[in-house]
Amino acid sequence: MRRLAAALMVLLLAGCGADDGADEEVTGTVTVLADTSLTDVFTGLGQQLEADHPGLDVQFDFGASADLAERLTDGAPADVFAAAGTDPMDVVTNNGIVSRAPTLFATDQQAGDLVGYPICTLTDAPDPDGALAFVELVVSDAGQQALTAAGFSIP
Repeated sequence: MRRLAAALMVLLLAGCGADDGADEEVTGTVTVLADTSLTDVFTGLGQQLEADHPGLDVQFDFGASADLAERLTDGAPADVFAAAGTDPMDVVTNNGIVSRAPTLFATDQQAGDLVGYPICTLTDAPDPDGALAFVELVVSDAGQQALTAAGFSIP
């Protein structure tokens, strides 16, 4: 039910205050590595970004944050990394592959603990403009509303 509500909220928000992309042309392919817990909400946000920027293709690779961080430090190509927890983000940051300081965009209660969700663009991002556009959407009002609808809290 939580996933359905998130998907519906993203679709409803697609036309509410979203940038129509007329000001800047963002094209190419953006690869987002993100924690599995973000699958539904990020997929919806990726579809919204593609609708706002018809020349942009958003691809996702979802998995455990620690595994994704290890793949990134081993050289896996990606534009954006979104982790569940700060430890996996610290691994990526400490290896010097973050182009901008990570932004905490959501929190969630997991097994009684508050987990922070940071997101960042990566230094060797093949599509830095698309990466920035995705991160900006996640932290925008529309992105934050979609995350809230999916059960996340906003820091």
